[in-house]
Amino acid sequence: IYMDENNRRMATNIRLQMTNLAEDFTRAGKPEKGLKVVDLLLRSTPSHNVPFTRVMLPVVELLSEMAMDSSLPVAQRDKAGQLAKEVGTELFTDLTEDVTYFLSLENEFYTSSEQSIQVAMAVSQRVAGALQDALPEDDDVTAMVERMQQLREDNLARQRGEISDPPTFDPDAGR
Repeated sequence: IYMDENNRRMATNIRLQMTNLAEDFTRAGKPEKGLKVVDLLLRSTPSHNVPFTRVMLPVVELLSEMAMDSSLPVAQRDKAGQLAKEVGTELFTDLTEDVTYFLSLENEFYTSSEQSIQVAMAVSQRVAGALQDALPEDDDVTAMVERMQQLREDNLARQRGEISDPPTFDPDAGR
């Protein structure tokens, strides 16, 4: 289904409202209702219609909390963990691909992208951290945490100038 910008904005608002409702149920000691709301949210606003953005971070964090909630039956904790991993992986992948792209830009464009890089890095770090807490033995999550570490190192190297535009040829150098 094609969604124009107004419909995407409306779907994003619905996501925010449903996330708040799910959090309220969970905080009120009704995590099974919270999980039902999140499941409905994901089915009613799938990422192929409304791409995941950083507004999905609270969903990943809430699902990760649910995956560790001993008051939920094991099947529901497993479902929460699986949903957290699905949403988190997609969000993490999109954001880290953005960071990788920004790191490849020429210096002036890289510098002008600093705020976007910082936001993407912060959200990616929180996604990886939430999933690592909920699914510490998961190989995909471990790879995500390692990817995050590599991106931080790459970004620091770029900031220090170790990875930058190729040097300009200077025929008088060394004379």
